[in-house]
Amino acid sequence: MKTPSPRALKIFITVALLASIAIFALVVAQPHSTTKQLDDVIKHSKVLSSDKPENFVALMAADTNADLINESYVTVYNQNLALVKEGRELDLAEGYNQVKYQDVPSQINASSVIFDDTEYDDTEVLEQTYEFDLVSQKKLLEKYIDEEITVFSAVDNGIKEYKGTLLSYMDGVMLSSGGNVVSVQDVQSIEFPSLPDGLITKPTLVWSIFSSQSGPRNVLTTYLTGGLTWKADYIAHVNTDDSAVDLKGWTTINNTSGASYPNATLKLVAGDVHTVSQSRQKNYVDEVAAPMMLGEDSARGFEEESFFEYHLYTLGRKTNLKDNQQKQLSLLNANDVSVKKEFVYDSSKSWDTVRVMLSTENSKDKGLGMPLPKGVIRVYKQDSQGHLQFIGEDQIDHTPKDEEIEIFLGNAFDIVAEKKTTEASRSGNFLDFGGRCDYQDVSIELRNHKEEDIIVKVIEHYWGPVVEVDNANYEIEKEDEYTYIFRVPVSADGEATLTYTVQQCW
Repeated sequence: MKTPSPRALKIFITVALLASIAIFALVVAQPHSTTKQLDDVIKHSKVLSSDKPENFVALMAADTNADLINESYVTVYNQNLALVKEGRELDLAEGYNQVKYQDVPSQINASSVIFDDTEYDDTEVLEQTYEFDLVSQKKLLEKYIDEEITVFSAVDNGIKEYKGTLLSYMDGVMLSSGGNVVSVQDVQSIEFPSLPDGLITKPTLVWSIFSSQSGPRNVLTTYLTGGLTWKADYIAHVNTDDSAVDLKGWTTINNTSGASYPNATLKLVAGDVHTVSQSRQKNYVDEVAAPMMLGEDSARGFEEESFFEYHLYTLGRKTNLKDNQQKQLSLLNANDVSVKKEFVYDSSKSWDTVRVMLSTENSKDKGLGMPLPKGVIRVYKQDSQGHLQFIGEDQIDHTPKDEEIEIFLGNAFDIVAEKKTTEASRSGNFLDFGGRCDYQDVSIELRNHKEEDIIVKVIEHYWGPVVEVDNANYEIEKEDEYTYIFRVPVSADGEATLTYTVQQCW
């Protein structure tokens, strides 16, 4: 036998080595097969629905991880955005499985889905399909063009049945029956032989899952969805002398996501979370905010904590968030919050009216002292007969602790303001940069027709590189570079006039 040459031996070894590498690559790559290969190897298919109580929110022993898996968590932002975490029990076979994960919201952001098998790290979702082509009469008619259906129509003597091949449904229902074309107009109902492939009754995530182990295990699914929003509303009862209020807060949660969340742990977030706009990426997300419960029974109300650059509030009890439902939950009780009623004249807001304001500081000293979410405050007061009357409302922004809160209630009926420029002059010209100045002598007459003495807070704004306000007959408080405050006392059924000079130079 002829001994192979060194060159031939080298070629043989190289070919054998390449073949071994190819076989190893095929073995390693087997779990990550192509779509066609997955369809061929998937032998186990099942439907996972929250309608099955044994698969959803099952109460287990007080094990921390088990509790996390078998409960649902909903974190709601007030920008049409929510984060949902839910646990379900899933029975997987070894190898490839197809799982239909039902009862997801119709506004789910499918690209945000996170799947976690809490028992086996190597369980993997190889493919995910979001099926949302929900069944409707129009879609059934589309699918049954050139197919036989039965139509029931109202006639003088009752209901008449028509059976034939569907030709059109745009202007009534057109059927081909017995060689004739029948147009059915007064359609009462339509009978279809079966539900066509491709149409589903509820939005569904279809997963192709590879599992190295068979048997039941707990899976945790996390996703973002639109259709869940919340807002805060406050009710304030003012006492007799307008020095304090009892404040009650509510959160209103609106669920139009297309799914219900039973027995959920509810969390709310306060702050402005950035999300990618729909013009850049099609999703269903938007803004943020949150509340807090004051009271002895904190286990039933909201508890607040700082979270990243936001505030997170957790409801101390479970709640049900049904689809197409608006729910209100108590989030704040604070009694005897110190407030101050002020009469404010600001010509930049109104030239001849005085605004009525309630102001306080969001501090413990005043009876508050917690982060307050953005919302509308409605204010009420009892009249002389003890009947509660509405006296105004305003909206506050997200307010951290120890910051000022001002509520505009309306314009004072018995206080009149009249602002005049009594004298005006100018120096310099348009080309004289830095030397062109305007001078004004201003008077603001305040007339009080109430039977009590008041103080009117006058706020004036002047802009320019160089501004000087002086010669005032009341003390000037400079709030910032462009804002000047005067406090003018006006006696009962009397009047007072504020005068000052302003110089603006450019």
